[in-house]
Amino acid sequence: AWVIGQAVPEVNAENQIVGYVGTITDITEHRQAEAALQASERQLSVFYANISDILFYLAVEPDDEFRFISVNAAFLNATGLSQEQIVGKLVREVIPEASLPLVLRNYKKAIHTKKAVSWEEVSAYPAGVRYGDVTVIPIFDANGICTHLLGTVHDISERKEVEKELQNRADEFALLYEIAREIS
Repeated sequence: AWVIGQAVPEVNAENQIVGYVGTITDITEHRQAEAALQASERQLSVFYANISDILFYLAVEPDDEFRFISVNAAFLNATGLSQEQIVGKLVREVIPEASLPLVLRNYKKAIHTKKAVSWEEVSAYPAGVRYGDVTVIPIFDANGICTHLLGTVHDISERKEVEKELQNRADEFALLYEIAREIS
């Protein structure tokens, strides 16, 4: 059992300690709940750190502002930004300006519709141009106020590069076909 003991000295008329008055409070339940929460946080931390898709968690603030609360390692790797450049910063301070209107519009849509919203996005970061399938999920408090957004990004940059190369090849073949047709 876990307990908290408190005691105060009892003094007589000559200001001598003649005893103590105290209480003991059982805090076992509180300590067990604390331990369960810590174990849950450790487990969540392991998931968060090892998921290959990009994860981010935003606080919804007044005046349509959104602040990064946390991001996983995949976010840092994909963008080339550091934790200090993201966590605690407003979205408009992190997301490239060209992508910002699309991002903010979809964040607001998720809040308004109270549903997950998905879109395809391309952004230029220090690590390079990244393409992603983005999804944000609004999180509401007991009063129905959206307090947070949870986001995921599946990096499709490699697929987009392959598609671009295939399109270039198709254009080349079409041009060769036209040239061959003109020659014949």
